[in-house]
Amino acid sequence: MLDLKFIIENKKLVAENAANKNIKVDVDKIVELDARRRELLQKTESIRAEQKQLGKDQIDKAKKLKQEIKDLDPELEKTQKDLNELTAQVPNIIANSTPVGASEDDNKVERTEGKPTEFKFDPKDHIELGTNLEIIDTEKAAEMSGARFYYLKGDAALLEFALIQFTLQKLVSKGFTPVVPPVLVKEKAMFATGFFPAERNEIYSVNPGEDDLYLVGTSEVPLTMLHASETLHEKKLPIRYCGFSTCFRREAGSYGKDTKGIIRVHQFDKIEMFSFCHPEKSEEEHELI
Repeated sequence: MLDLKFIIENKKLVAENAANKNIKVDVDKIVELDARRRELLQKTESIRAEQKQLGKDQIDKAKKLKQEIKDLDPELEKTQKDLNELTAQVPNIIANSTPVGASEDDNKVERTEGKPTEFKFDPKDHIELGTNLEIIDTEKAAEMSGARFYYLKGDAALLEFALIQFTLQKLVSKGFTPVVPPVLVKEKAMFATGFFPAERNEIYSVNPGEDDLYLVGTSEVPLTMLHASETLHEKKLPIRYCGFSTCFRREAGSYGKDTKGIIRVHQFDKIEMFSFCHPEKSEEEHELI
C-alpha cells in the first residue's frame, strides 16, 4: 500500500500508473477526503484545546464543546473510512521498464535460456509419469480435499525436500537469510501488501468474524510484515530473506485453466526471495534476484 503523503504529492504519477494497470482510481477524491479529514481533525483538536482552558465554573461551556466534538465524530469517522477504502485501491508503482499492455500477449521477452528439448517420440507429461510411478496421486487427494490438490509420495516427496535444500543452500551462499514465517496473518497484513481488497476472493479465510485470519498465498506477505512500522537504517540495506512456506490459493479466477496435473493448485510449497533495499537500488536488486 502506498503512503498517503506519496499519493498526494505524486497525483499525476499515481493516476497514470493506475491507468496503465487498468485500475480505476480517483486520486482527486483521495486528495479531497484527506483535506476534509485534516480540517475535521484540526477542529476537534482546537475544541479540545479550548476545553482544557475552561475553569470548573464554566460547566455550560464545557458541555457545549463536548457536544461539538460528538457532532464532528461521525463525519470524521466516515471520512477516514472512505479515505482508507480509496487508498487501498491504489496499486503499487510499476518499474519504468515494465511494458504496458492489455493481456499476456503484450508481454516482452527479455531473454531466453537454452532451447526446448526435441524428442523423437511423444513424451509423457508430469502427471502421467508421476501416476505411473505411483509418486503423484491427484485422485485420492480429490476424494479427500477436492480438485486441485495432490499427494507427493516416495521419490516425488524426496525430490521436493532435495530441491528446497538445494535452493536454500544456494541462497544462503548469496547472503539471503532463511525464514520460516507464519502462514496465517491478520487482515491488515493483506491490505499492507496489496492483496486486499482486489484479491480478497483469491484468499482463504479462517473463522470469519471470530479469528479473522487469512492463509497466505505467498510468504511475501509475512516477510513484508517482518519490518512493518520500522525505520531501517540505509547502511543496513539491502536485507535479503528467503522465506519457505506452504502457500494457499483459491484460484477462483482460473476456472478451466491448467486443470490437469499439479501446476495450478490450491496448496503448494515455495521459497520466496525477498529484499528490503533503497528505492534507487530496486532495479539492480530485482536483476540480482
